[in-house]
Amino acid sequence: MLKAKLLQDGLPITFPDNPSRSLDLTAVISRVYTNKTQPLRLNLEKIIELRNTGTHYVTEDYETIYAPFFQANVLSFCEQIRRFHDVDVSKHISQNFLTLSINPKTLTNEEIEAKYTAEMAIKLIQARDDAEYLVSSSNSSDLYIPIRTHMYITKDPKKADFLVAVNSSSDNKVQIVKQVQNPDETHKLSFKNVIDAVNKQIIARSISFNFRNSKGECDFNKYCLQAIIKFHNIKDDRRYAFALLLSESSKAPAL
Repeated sequence: MLKAKLLQDGLPITFPDNPSRSLDLTAVISRVYTNKTQPLRLNLEKIIELRNTGTHYVTEDYETIYAPFFQANVLSFCEQIRRFHDVDVSKHISQNFLTLSINPKTLTNEEIEAKYTAEMAIKLIQARDDAEYLVSSSNSSDLYIPIRTHMYITKDPKKADFLVAVNSSSDNKVQIVKQVQNPDETHKLSFKNVIDAVNKQIIARSISFNFRNSKGECDFNKYCLQAIIKFHNIKDDRRYAFALLLSESSKAPAL
């Protein structure tokens, strides 16, 4: 797709010193996305890094490390091919294939070391740590999209996917756990990145969105997000907002 973009712009897709050799993916990416810190480019480079690892080093546990990068990449492809070539992927691929499904279990260092050889364990732990460091540098959905599974207790059986009992004698035993979590860790998208993420979903899923801005363009923008926040009174709803307080003595953030 990116080579087609270069050809469309009248640029060569072969090496200057060897016209018979087509540019590799890394070279094409650097020509289309010239900003080295662009989250979309970093996403592509991370996936290339996995490809170059070699199949003998890739195991099922790499899935939990790289799945958020692949999910972001799938949606970015939908967005970029429409931007560059006016192609709507959702007309050719069912939308449910655009959302990845993975095994959410993440192994600890000890579990990795027990499961794999020393060499394999080191590579897997390093890959995980490198991915976490990269993620900490950006909140953009162009780089990664966390894939999580959340379960909620409801008293209405009609709304439940399966039945459980908070009882030790039940076959489907559960425990209700209440844990205070830092929203900075669980919800990392900034105001601007929320807007970008919504627009990406609108494009990828071909969602009809009829609001037009002052330029006549149809997009989800700052005004739209502010209107939703105001209409639903989200900032005063404890389910979606929290108060960040600073201690007078330590100035440390606290919920």
